[in-house]
Amino acid sequence: MFKLKLESFIFIIKFFLVCLITSMITFLITSCSSSKFNKFSDIKITAPIKAPNKHAQWILYQKRHQNLIKGNWIFEGVVGVSISGKGQSARVLWERAPEKYEINLFGPLNIGSVNIKYNNGIYEFINDNGDKYQDRNPEKLLNQILGYSLPLLGADYWILGMIDPSYKYNNIKLNEYGSLSNISQAGWDIKYLNYKVYNGIMMPNIIIFYNSDEDLRIKLVIKKWAFK
Repeated sequence: MFKLKLESFIFIIKFFLVCLITSMITFLITSCSSSKFNKFSDIKITAPIKAPNKHAQWILYQKRHQNLIKGNWIFEGVVGVSISGKGQSARVLWERAPEKYEINLFGPLNIGSVNIKYNNGIYEFINDNGDKYQDRNPEKLLNQILGYSLPLLGADYWILGMIDPSYKYNNIKLNEYGSLSNISQAGWDIKYLNYKVYNGIMMPNIIIFYNSDEDLRIKLVIKKWAFK
């Protein structure tokens, strides 16, 4: 009887600690997100409209988004990683400024919450223990640390629904809105499942990245965009 009561007490303590840690993480994520988004203007979200001529619309899309590639923007969302059938997820907050960006991942991803910074060609990876790693090739660096890579080399373009001019590409397809639906580039098969319009700018809302060499699938769901 005493053993059962002790086991019940330990279970309650563990459950309480898990709830407390979860609440603290949620609070920190919300606080961090709010403070960063406060620097940007309010966003009105609408649904995209079908394009009468999707190829002509694609040309306009590229012209409009060209200024965003090295501009100021931020998004918040959830990233899910599945490698060899095993999955995990994390919340993501990604802020871009000219010539640099910062990614905060809140979740497991094998090592807990992480911070990734890019500045003048150097990628810096900081885990929740404060350990720092640097390299000019982020996918190689993350593969060494996490055991898999993330599609960061072309991310400035891919996140915006654009083609990175540094790499050859194929399998390009446009959707009914005149924006990217599918493209294969730099070892990644990229599929855009959904778009939304933020203050008149159409942006990806759900993106799937697949690397067949690593049997790696990454799903990015963007819940909020903002621009300066």
